[in-house]
Amino acid sequence: MPDLYAFPFVSRLFYLKDSALGEMYDTFKMEDRFPSLFKWHKAMRAKTELNDGKAIIPIKAFHNWLEELAPMPLGKKPPLRIPTKL
Repeated sequence: MPDLYAFPFVSRLFYLKDSALGEMYDTFKMEDRFPSLFKWHKAMRAKTELNDGKAIIPIKAFHNWLEELAPMPLGKKPPLRIPTKL
């Protein structure tokens, strides 16, 4: 149960790669700093029961949301919604 609870939050860290905020991913060197977390994330993504299209937010949808978020001025609140636009 803790794996399922933590997965959406942790996955967002790794979804930064190759996104509008990819520079942040590179700056923090996520894969190098947290190799065990990265390995756990890959194992969780590989589980067939999580890949039914409902449990995992598609990376493309999250990247679209980040493209909208990246140019937003500091201090402005982002829209509160689930990134579903593909």
